[in-house]
Amino acid sequence: MAERTFIIVLTTVRPIADGNRRDENVHPEEIVEAVSATTPEAAQRIFVALCSLPRVRAGRQRAKILVCDIEAAVFGAPLMTAGTARVLARLGARR
Repeated sequence: MAERTFIIVLTTVRPIADGNRRDENVHPEEIVEAVSATTPEAAQRIFVALCSLPRVRAGRQRAKILVCDIEAAVFGAPLMTAGTARVLARLGARR
């Protein structure tokens, strides 16, 4: 049975060029950071912490929660860099 996993991503917002619309299917935003969570509550806490970052509040980056149904064996390692762990710890997030 597939396990529900939540991926919280931080992306860089691209400027709109000459009236063109942003289309994630054609040109996806660059993913700056990706963090995994196994419960919706944990995903929401990480999302709120990322939304409080200055670049997100200024509109230069965007936080998103993606819901994935994947096998636990395929998704073994957490998707978090040491830098993101430090930022989240400073913002009060706990594992």
